Amino acid sequence: MSWININNTINNHENHLLKYKTFIKELFVFSFIYISQAHLTAYRSRRVFMKLKGLKLGFGFTGSYCVFDQVFPELQKLVDEGAEVVPVVSYQVAVTDSRYGKAKDFLKQMEDITGRTPIKTMADAESLNKFEKPIDMFIIAPCTGNSLSKLADGATDTPVLMLAKELFRNNKPVLLGIATNDGLGISAKSIAALLNTKNVFFIPFGQDNYEEKPNSLVAKFELMVPSILKAMKHQQIQPILEKY
Repeated sequence: MSWININNTINNHENHLLKYKTFIKELFVFSFIYISQAHLTAYRSRRVFMKLKGLKLGFGFTGSYCVFDQVFPELQKLVDEGAEVVPVVSYQVAVTDSRYGKAKDFLKQMEDITGRTPIKTMADAESLNKFEKPIDMFIIAPCTGNSLSKLADGATDTPVLMLAKELFRNNKPVLLGIATNDGLGISAKSIAALLNTKNVFFIPFGQDNYEEKPNSLVAKFELMVPSILKAMKHQQIQPILEKY
């Protein structure tokens, strides 16, 4: 074998070695970035978890049964992120079967998620904060047009509204996740009044079906956690209007 061939062979080996080293270096950099991003995501998740851990949240259900399937995953998320959640239901939710499901099944699902029997009476709602750790915040989701009207007028004729009144009295935030077919109709004045009411905050909402139901407004329930974090600081999350 000539010296030229030997040199060519050596050069080829060196080129292959250089390519291999470059590949290993790029693989290391890529792996480092991927692992760092994964750790950052986990860290951010833990931060959210730590912010909800230790909070005691009331969770009120009123009769917009058509969005219960959107609300239950968010209820589960609150529990998963460390909050203690106390479910409260209106009289209608406690007893009404609809094409969206049976009342007993909804109540069981609430209990399975939170580990607590839903509050169904005015007496239990009124005494809740007197015999155990007080509620830090009350979430009403879904909140019907009927409940919006009663809240705006100061009426307290259901367990959900009674607990809301209890939190108002103690300067605690109440967070509303609206779901009403007449949000831009007769309920618009109630929404306007509550937007200007102390300690009332809204999960961002929008027109869920402007072609077939142009007056309908429904909250973006997936924004519940960031809305809670803002409302705990007595701040309204922005923007409040979201496009569906």
